[in-house]
Amino acid sequence: MGRIQGSGSLREANTRLVVEQLRHSGPTTRPALARSTGLAKQTVSTIVARLMTDGIAREAGIQPAERSGGRPAVLVEYAADRAYVAGLEIGVGRTRIMLADLLGNAVVVQEVHPEGRSARRPAEKLVAGLVGELERLLAERGGLERLHAVGVSVTGLVHPASGSCVLAPNLGWRDVPVAGLVSAAIGSDAQVPVIVRGAAQASLIAEHREGAAVGEPDVVLVFEDEGVGAAVVEADHLVEGVDGTAGELGHCAWPGAERRCGCGRRGCVETLTSGPAVRREIEARTGRRLPRRPGTPTYALLAEQADEPAVAEAVRDAGRVLGTAVSWVTAITAPRLVVLSGSLIAAPDQLRAGIVASLRQRALHGGPARVVPGALGADAALRGVVLLALDRARESTAR
Repeated sequence: MGRIQGSGSLREANTRLVVEQLRHSGPTTRPALARSTGLAKQTVSTIVARLMTDGIAREAGIQPAERSGGRPAVLVEYAADRAYVAGLEIGVGRTRIMLADLLGNAVVVQEVHPEGRSARRPAEKLVAGLVGELERLLAERGGLERLHAVGVSVTGLVHPASGSCVLAPNLGWRDVPVAGLVSAAIGSDAQVPVIVRGAAQASLIAEHREGAAVGEPDVVLVFEDEGVGAAVVEADHLVEGVDGTAGELGHCAWPGAERRCGCGRRGCVETLTSGPAVRREIEARTGRRLPRRPGTPTYALLAEQADEPAVAEAVRDAGRVLGTAVSWVTAITAPRLVVLSGSLIAAPDQLRAGIVASLRQRALHGGPARVVPGALGADAALRGVVLLALDRARESTAR
């Protein structure tokens, strides 16, 4: 026999159903809510009254009466702007904040410029600067008490359960308790949940929900931010592994490679395929120094010189190596889609051509996975952690 729900559990389930419908429907009437949820009109009216008392819903005007007559109906809507979630992006070349309402609509995206670049800055100072800017943005919108959750994207390997960055060579970080630093900077009285993810996984979460991978159950995403990472979705679920770093290929060994990697080992795929690695190769071949521009990814700078034969050849070679490394992952997971994200979107066309050529060469029965640029561009990682923060905020019916 099925288990009979208690009245409290049933009431909570019905409330969640109404709240979810309000989130998706926009301004609507109580009778319409009853029809869409299948609940009794009186039940819906009771729930809506409670939601309005709690500030979760509010009146949104009057629906015009139909020609057939009858009383105009009062519209109600989800009060999305009563609170916020935040995303913090800690990348090699930039740090940013996204503040979003409880429907996930971005309210403000702010680039933050701490002293110098993010790379090699002490984690405590960088986090404190980001949280200080976040508090300033919230002060203009009702204060810190309106913040319900924070998501943090870090260009590195992250242990999701602890919220620690295990390794971020290009930031100079190792075993940094990111969640703890954010919570401490916010203050213990606030008790705001903090979720931390690596930039590759955050980007894939966003692309899978809202971008290039919507509707695809099996996806591999390849990410670059002066270093190379990857993430995997299988059967619509993000693959995290025992420590949260599943899918990581930037620090897999490439046969015969000897250059020392930022992780401390030699011969990582990243030493051949990251933007800085390709720039070094071009400089070695040509004997000239290529331009640097603070805040601009190396691959984006190389795209400006992609017509030069030495640049085109080196980028294509890197694409072939990266494509072969990606084929290791696709051979195991068999996705239909590979999404290029981070700085790979701005890279010269030759990089994608090299990736596609290697995947085609290595493909088994059924052909290679389709390779596409991420639809969310440079915002993918930041958007991904905002969505995770929104998930956490919504875990409570009252949110």
